[in-house]
Amino acid sequence: MADLTPLLQELQSALVSGDEAEARRAALALAARAVEDIPALHAALNMLGYHGRLDLANEVMAEAWPRLKEDEGYSRPAVTAFMSRATDHLIYHYLESTPPAGLDADLVEALERYFEVDTGRLELYLAFLRGESGRRWQPADFATLDAHALSGLLVEFVGLAHRAGVSYSRAHLVRDELPRYLLDRRAGYLYPREDVAALLRTGRRPPPAATGAPAEPLVPDRLTLLNFVQKLVQTIQPQPYVAAALVELMPLWLRFLALRGLITEAVYEEAIRDLDGLAAELAPVWHGTGDPLLVANLLGAGQ
Repeated sequence: MADLTPLLQELQSALVSGDEAEARRAALALAARAVEDIPALHAALNMLGYHGRLDLANEVMAEAWPRLKEDEGYSRPAVTAFMSRATDHLIYHYLESTPPAGLDADLVEALERYFEVDTGRLELYLAFLRGESGRRWQPADFATLDAHALSGLLVEFVGLAHRAGVSYSRAHLVRDELPRYLLDRRAGYLYPREDVAALLRTGRRPPPAATGAPAEPLVPDRLTLLNFVQKLVQTIQPQPYVAAALVELMPLWLRFLALRGLITEAVYEEAIRDLDGLAAELAPVWHGTGDPLLVANLLGAGQ
């Protein structure tokens, strides 16, 4: 596998400096070599998404797709995930372009580069993004954190975030990770565990892992969110832009839950207090990324 880190660094530098021509050159160079380092391609898409470069992200995916779909080393689940990301971004572009009423034939044609379009499902998906689905969510819908219901709720949240001034491409970064956080927390994976060696020295039995449903299954808490974000950043393939988007959008997520009647105003206010200052506490995690916008945005999110 080729090391495409230099190209990623060039892309980041161009985005930070505002050099659009250089950003496009580096991004398309990564797309042309996508099969050599697929994680680098997704890192570039995360970077472009955070910086709101939706058009360039679409160009990168269109360039990479013919190579990826023909490469036998690219697993089918990975191909499906890439297709989903590419088609989501085409739909975001369509909505940003203020389309006429009805389903646009050009959108359907663009999507069919990736898969056969079910127009009924597509229209419903667009309705969720526009906040026009008419779906009335109930807390009971998420008592067991059904993955399908979470997926629909997150699509609606992306649309609300866009209407609140967040770019579609940045809001998209939380669509997979927020459900993963909620499910990992429910499974008990995000609670601290006592050092096993220390337990053996003291002769005490290790405590059982924390499991079971939180009182508010859709509401993040400071401890587990902190652990989840640190895992996203401190790993072999770090995702600093995804982690930053997740932290920044938590207050808006909580407001969304309150607006949709999924939590009470009292729960919303308590959760906001619990997360107060978390963004600033986590800011040092991003200091070494080379992107000052991440730190600046996190400090702003904490205010």
